Amino acid sequence: MACAVAWRLYSANLLKIGDIDPRGDTSYCNTISEKGRAIGGSVLETILRKFN
Repeated sequence: MACAVAWRLYSANLLKIGDIDPRGDTSYCNTISEKGRAIGGSVLETILRKFN
């Protein structure tokens, strides 16, 4: 059974800036989740619309 606990990283003002994946597979360091990709795409689209 895999460990389901994930540690969360917080900045000085308690803003969540990331999670630590406890699975120990270093190939996950070069991937992005679907949720992260969707949020990043939305941010990029918003920036491009503002400055175009």
